[in-house]
Amino acid sequence: MERRFIDTTERLAAVVAEQRRTKHLTQVELAAKANGGRRFIVDLEAGRPRAELAATRTT
Repeated sequence: MERRFIDTTERLAAVVAEQRRTKHLTQVELAAKANGGRRFIVDLEAGRPRAELAATRTT
């Protein structure tokens, strides 16, 4: 698998959605694998920043 640098929230959203679809996962299934909720995945794929995501970013 090729590694890609993700430098924007929009790019992260696109990569997450693309990879989820490639692996034939629903948002609910991905959320379960990530020990999170579906709403988090929905927001992530929509490019909406959330506190949980902001805490993982380094600048």
